[in-house]
Amino acid sequence: MVNFIFKHRKKWELLGKHIEWRGRFSMLWVMTQNKQSLVKVKDVTVKGKYIEGFIENSLLDQWNKTLGKYESNERAMEIISEIYTKIEESNGVYVTYTMPEK
Repeated sequence: MVNFIFKHRKKWELLGKHIEWRGRFSMLWVMTQNKQSLVKVKDVTVKGKYIEGFIENSLLDQWNKTLGKYESNERAMEIISEIYTKIEESNGVYVTYTMPEK
């Protein structure tokens, strides 16, 4: 698992297959692989060949959306690293990312 947690401005910690951010950076907008949805996600997780975004939760439920499906776990990990880099290089509050087709 590869987790990244935003603890201080532009400071991440590697913990598993998951990106989560808190603090100054607040929004990641992702265009899904099939280009059917533009989604504001709170964190991004690799589950096998799938990349999922956490959308929202309530007392009894949690909403996730599949952002893309790739040929291997290795490819999904490459993409989550690209997302991490894009967030890391961002100077603003908003970051956008388009999921690649392959």
